[in-house]
Amino acid sequence: MSNPTPEDVRKSIVPKSNQLNADDLLTGPIIVTVTKVSRGDKDQPINVHIDGGHQIYKPCKSMRRCLIAIWSDDSSKWVGQTMTLYCDPSVLYAGVRVGGIRISHLSGIDKTKTLLLTKSRGKRAEFVIQPIKTSLEDQASAPSSPGVTQERLDWLKVGWAKKYADTFGPDDDKKLLFGQWVKQTLGPDFNPDGKLDVDNREDWSTENIEQCEEAVK
Repeated sequence: MSNPTPEDVRKSIVPKSNQLNADDLLTGPIIVTVTKVSRGDKDQPINVHIDGGHQIYKPCKSMRRCLIAIWSDDSSKWVGQTMTLYCDPSVLYAGVRVGGIRISHLSGIDKTKTLLLTKSRGKRAEFVIQPIKTSLEDQASAPSSPGVTQERLDWLKVGWAKKYADTFGPDDDKKLLFGQWVKQTLGPDFNPDGKLDVDNREDWSTENIEQCEEAVK
C-alpha cells in the first residue's frame, strides 16, 4: 500500500463541521472569493459563502465590522470580492486562547486601512487590513514600513505560520511555538528578563523584527 499523499494527510485533520474553522487554516492563509451571502442564526448572523471548495465562513463581530467598513453594509456588494483569511492563534474565548479566523487582505481598497476594533470590554485595538494581492507569495513579503508596527508583526506571524505549517499538530499552542521560535532565532541574549510578549509590538525592537523577517524568507 502506498504512503498517503500530502493532500490525504491534510484531509485527515479537517474538522467535521458545516463552517470554516480556524483549524482549517493551520497550514496557512487562503485567498477566497465571495460567491454568496446569506442569513445565519442568532449567534452567527452572517454566512459568507466562498469558493475553492471551502465551507461557509461565518465572520465574528469584529470581522463583520471590517467587512462593513470596507465593503459597506450592502451584502450584495460583497459578492465577487476577494479576501485573505488566516488563523490567529492569539484569539481568546471565555478567557481561553482558542484561535480564530481573521482577515488580513480585502479587495476594493488600494492602500492599507487601519480600523479601531473592540478587543474586550472597554478596550480597543488597531486592526490592519491590506489591499488584496494576487498570490500568497506576494502577501507574505515583509512590509516596507519602518519600525515595529502591528501590521509588520502580523505579517511576521503569517510568514512564520506559512513556513512551518507542516510541523504543527492540531493541538499545538501556536503562540507558545512562535515565542520559542523567536527566542531561538534571536539567540540566548534576547529578552533576558523573560518578559517578552510576542503579540505586543512595543516589546520588539526594529533590529529584532528584521532578524526574524530574514529567517522566514
